[in-house]
Amino acid sequence: MPIHLAYASALGLSLQALNHQFDRDLYEKNAIWLRLIPVLEKKYGTTDNNTLVERYEAEVNARLD
Repeated sequence: MPIHLAYASALGLSLQALNHQFDRDLYEKNAIWLRLIPVLEKKYGTTDNNTLVERYEAEVNARLD
């Protein structure tokens, strides 16, 4: 897509570098979240994504404190 090429160019990256290096962490985070969703829905008893995010973040932060 032209917008991806422009984005890569603005960052001084090739399209391959953009997809495989720069955005890799975003892809990994999304893949992990997709696997967590069913676990969290069962644990928290809701399918509301905003609630899942809020409760999961609160649980993680509580363990980090």
